[in-house]
Amino acid sequence: MRRLVPLQDTGNGRTGFNICGLIFDGMDIESILLVKSACNAAVSILIDQAGIAARDLRRVYVTGSMGIHFQASDLVQIGFFPEECQGRIVPVGNAVIQGLWAYTNDPIRWKNWFESFASRSRAVDMTAVGDFTDRFTAGMSLGFV
Repeated sequence: MRRLVPLQDTGNGRTGFNICGLIFDGMDIESILLVKSACNAAVSILIDQAGIAARDLRRVYVTGSMGIHFQASDLVQIGFFPEECQGRIVPVGNAVIQGLWAYTNDPIRWKNWFESFASRSRAVDMTAVGDFTDRFTAGMSLGFV
């Protein structure tokens, strides 16, 4: 079998793929696919619940480590987000810290903003969506499904 990336010893008795100087073994790949699959299922459910298509999204804010350490184009290519999100993904970084900082500097303004945002939002229990398991399982491949 020809591999695009040769296998290499990981140093812990397992073999993995050397990609840009990082060695990914099977457990690493599985972990990435699990996170990707959960994000993929959540995004597709939220789009469906909102009654829109992915092309209708103007911006997608990506926070935390994913927003800091990943290129938006890579997230689309791997399948975290649909192709229509290309060019619309905005990395935010640590939104919690930024929100707390903004709130402490102007609490009345931001309290009003948070209350307004909350009144226009609703929680979606992903696991209560009938086909969540099917979507999650289908997402265990590269690409958006």
